[in-house]
Amino acid sequence: MEKVVLSASDDILNPCLDPVFKALFTKNTPAAQFSLKAFLSAVLERKITDATVIQNEPAVEDAREKQIRFDVACKFNTGELVDIEMNISADTCEPKRLEYYTSRLLLSQGIKGLEYKELKNTYQIVLVINGRLCDDNHFLHHFDYSDRELDISLQGGTKIITMEASKLEEKPVLEETSIERWLMWFKYAVDKNKRDVVNKIIESEEGIKMATKTLLSFSKDEVEYFNKWEIEKSEQAVALYERSLEVAEERGVKQGIEVGIEQVAKNMLSAGVDINIISKTTGLPVEKIQQL
Repeated sequence: MEKVVLSASDDILNPCLDPVFKALFTKNTPAAQFSLKAFLSAVLERKITDATVIQNEPAVEDAREKQIRFDVACKFNTGELVDIEMNISADTCEPKRLEYYTSRLLLSQGIKGLEYKELKNTYQIVLVINGRLCDDNHFLHHFDYSDRELDISLQGGTKIITMEASKLEEKPVLEETSIERWLMWFKYAVDKNKRDVVNKIIESEEGIKMATKTLLSFSKDEVEYFNKWEIEKSEQAVALYERSLEVAEERGVKQGIEVGIEQVAKNMLSAGVDINIISKTTGLPVEKIQQL
């Protein structure tokens, strides 16, 4: 069995960055394809043996529709559809976005001339690395339509599954579930202080091992593209930050400046900017940024 180990000096790409995350699961290699099926098997709690990556930009049929782009959309041999989204920072609009994405994925099936029973299950999965999406201490949630008083499910075909890394409690790797290991890997993959933990996770999960292999196999051109993407996002976020300060200073409101800094930090997180860069740019401590 192939052994994959990260050394203390290895500088790897952040798997949470938008283009890197997409490439991890959609690259046309056996390692990426294995990782995708392993991740989906862990989340859906059943063996996924066939998952085909599909077009990530659903067609706009009406001018009033918003053009969207799924992170990783795929289809099972059963006809079921799933979209996996990476969200570095929780956003107050995320629940509505998830509902919209789920509905677009469901409608993409196109059952004109068929009965509604022909609709296949649709799954929307989101990983949230920083901040909280739900106001509780559970890192994993499964949402569907249900009666809020009687807690009776409608038994429909749409499911939204959320995973929040900030709520995970560190414990021995062998005591973690597969979902916990995946989430911990995404959270700590680039943290050199967590290399021992990350290597134990890699050794314990074949799918994560293959995902790490993909991270280490990107070509020089691919690495340059990913780094350029991150720099551009950082520059955009810094420009927005500086403009926010100018507006706040013009209003002469100190509280407004503080709130503006926190909002810009959130925007930078959402854009995939490294948390240490955000800290240096905004002056906010890393611990504070992680709580946003």
